[in-house]
Amino acid sequence: HMCLIIFSPNIKHAKIRRSVLERGFARNSDGAGIAYLRDGELAVSKAFFEIESFLKEYDRIRSVTRRGPLLIHFRYGTCGPNNETNTQPLMIHGGTLVMAHNGVFSGLSEIDSDISDSVRLSRLIRGNGWSLPFTKDQTGMLTALCESSSKLVFIDNRGRSTIINERLGAWRAGSWYSDKGRVLAKVEPFYKGDDERTD
Repeated sequence: HMCLIIFSPNIKHAKIRRSVLERGFARNSDGAGIAYLRDGELAVSKAFFEIESFLKEYDRIRSVTRRGPLLIHFRYGTCGPNNETNTQPLMIHGGTLVMAHNGVFSGLSEIDSDISDSVRLSRLIRGNGWSLPFTKDQTGMLTALCESSSKLVFIDNRGRSTIINERLGAWRAGSWYSDKGRVLAKVEPFYKGDDERTD
């Protein structure tokens, strides 16, 4: 079981039902967050550990934001404690580059138990000064790191985005779902103790 990313290139056209957000949160309840455009810069609102506070913030953002991307992340903690630092989306460069990760990076998780592998990657990218559009080499390195299961979404404040392992997710009604849209179904296909799902 992994986290859930929902990405809409244009918040104005994002048709994400409340019930979908509620299910996403229920299945991945280790902290939620939202990245969006505010006055030409990306803003991240995160560390929501109750569905009510998350939905209130989601409604507020939808009411004040007219354009730009919408990036939602529901965390299912795999490494690192469930705290604000490890909730996503993660700001890489203040106001200009944000990422969300779904999965586990085998090489980055065991180094230091306080921060997640996702946070570690975001700090490596920041330290190397990468920005969108990524070069072919940068995209290749990220794809290799993701292997065949992790997914990464990057957005910048100029409306550009990159999805690593995009084919492992699915586009539904103008938004990309890292779980191939399983969260759209009302039935619960797995439970928190069910670890045999690896896709």
